[in-house]
Amino acid sequence: MTAAKQKIDSHSSPTSCTSFESSRSSIASNNYQLCMENYNQHQMNEKLQWTSTMDFNFIITYVEWKQTKKWDNHKTNDQNYDMLATCLREQFEMQVTGGQCQSRMYRFRKKWNVFANLRGLSSKTETGIGWDEENNCFTASDEHWAQMEAVNKEYKDFKLAGSCFLYDLYTPTTLGKTATGSYAQSAKQPVPEGEHRRPVVQKPQKSKGKAAASSSAASDYQQYP
Repeated sequence: MTAAKQKIDSHSSPTSCTSFESSRSSIASNNYQLCMENYNQHQMNEKLQWTSTMDFNFIITYVEWKQTKKWDNHKTNDQNYDMLATCLREQFEMQVTGGQCQSRMYRFRKKWNVFANLRGLSSKTETGIGWDEENNCFTASDEHWAQMEAVNKEYKDFKLAGSCFLYDLYTPTTLGKTATGSYAQSAKQPVPEGEHRRPVVQKPQKSKGKAAASSSAASDYQQYP
């Protein structure tokens, strides 16, 4: 092959500028779309305002799934929370995502750690605490509350009527994993006689079709921040 022919062959199939630009534009468009989807997901997670009814439905459903083994330990947390969010959307018309549920549970567990200190379920157990069964909250003298709140201001939230309801409900699902205080026990062991634990309530009955939990049931406890 002559040099002249080689030169012709080397330019026989030139790359189309239009094709190249179209390909680059498609890639940029896909990257932009993915970026916006991630941004919108982040915004949804940040902006969602949880109501007391949403919290109630979320926690009782989560506890029910744990107790009935519907929460699949063979799946990832992301997969389980996605399924839980689907359930909440279908049963309670809660417009939530798995990521939003996961973020809410993270905050709930942080608050539960404070509850556990008062409940005697941690190594940081507080003493001098009483229990109001009727109002489902802890009791102490004003002076003692002031001393505890000086250490952790979140303690004050648990002297409000109904403030411990969901945390008490959630406790059996995590008791065997985190309890280290004087009340620590395996989740398989029975609760000792006289233990001031509110009985686990049954999930509210729903009428046929989509419905939310009754406002009266959801108002039995104090919403956590």
